[in-house]
Amino acid sequence: MAPGRKHLLAGSRAVIPGIALVTAAALSGGCSGSSPGNGQATGGTRPSSATAGLSKRGPVHGFSVAVPHGWRYRNETQPSDHTTDVFYDPADPGRRLVLVASNCAGCAANSGGTGRSPLNVLPAGSFRASRLSAVAAAYERKLPGNRYPGNGLAEIPRSQQSASGFITAEVYLPAGSHGLATAILNSVRSCWC
Repeated sequence: MAPGRKHLLAGSRAVIPGIALVTAAALSGGCSGSSPGNGQATGGTRPSSATAGLSKRGPVHGFSVAVPHGWRYRNETQPSDHTTDVFYDPADPGRRLVLVASNCAGCAANSGGTGRSPLNVLPAGSFRASRLSAVAAAYERKLPGNRYPGNGLAEIPRSQQSASGFITAEVYLPAGSHGLATAILNSVRSCWC
């Protein structure tokens, strides 16, 4: 992990439509000290009462996250320039967290090749997108076949002095689960870069 790496959206505050205020805090401890996404709770310290009932998981493909106890992990990566990791509720697989890390540095480039924007890396079907900073954006998305709304965060991470690739985190939960959705999104840590 690069020194000084921050939470997925370090220092950002945004209201994502349909979800509670997302507040990103500085990362402490990075992605070390926990087991891979093997479906087992790792214990660990809970940063606040908002994450009660969550288990720290990872690092998996450069992510560490807290998801509800009992959620399982599935690697949905296919040969390409990105990884796709899914944590889901086995009793209701529509309740899920989807994490994508891509090495596509050009994907975030603005037309004409000048500058980069996190809005350029939003997945197909994203709507109500809001740029949070020069490197971060929030959005909503609906997955075909999933009855739950999705709330996502996208970031262009920085590796040393240069930007490379992008990361997205999407959580799909019932509309009334704002506190849980916010806690999960705020727990996402990226040590991929």
